[in-house]
Amino acid sequence: MMSNILECEQTPEELDLDMALEVVFQKMSDEITLPFFRPKRGKI
Repeated sequence: MMSNILECEQTPEELDLDMALEVVFQKMSDEITLPFFRPKRGKI
């Protein structure tokens, strides 16, 4: 699945291949809600 990583600079220094992520859902319209990812907060 392709998606965007939110709340993180989109640079090689900030993005790691094995970084822990969590899903967040953003409502785009009444019919469409899309999954996005952000760095995991708290304990891994």
